[in-house]
Amino acid sequence: MAIEAVRNSDYDVVLMDVQMPVVDGVQATKHIRSLPSPKNTVPIIALTAHAMAGAKEEYIAQGMDDYLSKPIDDVAPFSLLNDVAAGLVGREPAPADEPSGERHPLQASAPVIIDPARLEMIAGMMADDKLREFLDVFLAGSSEHIVAIRRVIDEAGFDEIGREAHTLLGMAGNFGALRLSRLATQLKAACDAGDHSLAQRAAGELTEALDATAAALHAWVDQRTRARAA
Repeated sequence: MAIEAVRNSDYDVVLMDVQMPVVDGVQATKHIRSLPSPKNTVPIIALTAHAMAGAKEEYIAQGMDDYLSKPIDDVAPFSLLNDVAAGLVGREPAPADEPSGERHPLQASAPVIIDPARLEMIAGMMADDKLREFLDVFLAGSSEHIVAIRRVIDEAGFDEIGREAHTLLGMAGNFGALRLSRLATQLKAACDAGDHSLAQRAAGELTEALDATAAALHAWVDQRTRARAA
């Protein structure tokens, strides 16, 4: 059983089937969240064949951290596991000096917008004076795809939106733009499922995510430039 497995071993992430015999996924999650820290902070990803509008919020309210809808495609699991590894999905243990017997609500980890390791790999392949220009080309290209998505999102043109989301996902992944990559994954999955509400929600967050990505990339370049000049 999942509860005993987490109690007796250490895991980086738990893929929790919502529909299980005896104890379902929601009940099992509640039991895991009641275990002593740090066992109770393991990221839990729901697996469900019944993903509908508001599903993510509902699973988070039940103590899970995100979900994957069945049938699971080839992209979504790896993108989500990448977010877990980067700290974008999950929760932090309670402070070590927390008094015995007292419990605080589990706090979600601070969002991770970019992957510095990926950016360093890119930076290692070009001259410093070309790096910012290269990143700006990526941001401009991403903006064009987001504009195209928002132009047709109300028409529920899932094929066209799905193609744009797939392209954006590839670009974001190549440039270590974790937040954009995650939203593009959600949007493509919503299009594949024909879920207009989820597609609108993901598309509606893209512009703000791109702005945050641009700010994070420019800050990273500035910090890297200062460090190399020191």
